[in-house]
Amino acid sequence: MIRREQSGFTLVELIVVMVVTGIIAGMLTMFFVPSVQNYVATGRRAALSDQADTAMRRMIREIRTSVPNSIRVVGNELEFVPTSGGGRYRNAPDVQWDIAHGTVNQSLALDTNQPSMGFDVLTPLAPWPVPGDFIVIGNQSPNEIYGATNVATINQVAAPPPATQPVNPVRTLGTVRIQFANPFQFPQGYDGGRFFVVPAAQQAVTFICQNPGLNGNTGRGRVLRAANYGLLIAQGVPAAAVANAPVVATNVEACAFDYLPGTTEESGYVEITLTLTDGGESVTMSYGAHVANIP
Repeated sequence: MIRREQSGFTLVELIVVMVVTGIIAGMLTMFFVPSVQNYVATGRRAALSDQADTAMRRMIREIRTSVPNSIRVVGNELEFVPTSGGGRYRNAPDVQWDIAHGTVNQSLALDTNQPSMGFDVLTPLAPWPVPGDFIVIGNQSPNEIYGATNVATINQVAAPPPATQPVNPVRTLGTVRIQFANPFQFPQGYDGGRFFVVPAAQQAVTFICQNPGLNGNTGRGRVLRAANYGLLIAQGVPAAAVANAPVVATNVEACAFDYLPGTTEESGYVEITLTLTDGGESVTMSYGAHVANIP
């Protein structure tokens, strides 16, 4: 019988291999772990930047289309009244049109010296407002619009009456006729001829920076958009509106709303600053915008 010797690894060899493998693994870890950590951190910062940019662009876009002089800021709440359109209204009867058609006061003009039932719109208006929406004219301070001293409710929106006989050149009463739910007298003294439409489905809107701060190494706050709670003379969003408000941004560590109305009330400046934090990574962004405050 022939005996054959079997070859293999000795215990010492196995230990040496394990030690060398551990050293190589440790060296690889030193190189790859920071790279992976940097990759994760970059992803978090990118996500935070995108969220902050999207939220602030939305806020600035809505603020720029608000009713002039309707912005007000208290603490971490920025309130304004958004518009869906506007234009120029007729502020005197079209006597020439009436005479040509053998009618009297066929045109509908807004008279601030007495209660009016509506007016003809002289400029293109798109989209048309709907019954229940509000008309705001000559707003020069937040107290006016939130106190509803210059806000009328729309009852009917239609085209003005058609011409009853040919006229050369052809004359029209306007593009749209807006009628109020009740006779309403706007404050006297405004001669700009401009009006703004406020959707009843939104009314006043407030961006709320709720509970900013840190929970560990992640922002615990949120930015909410509360709407459709009415026009309130005292700034403050009802609890029910806050509870139903959609979330605009999360992971909020800090925020700031600043508003400078300007000395002439013809221009203002809004600045919004957000700091978002997630997993120890933070992003701070500031957006500013000029707003037109000419009534």
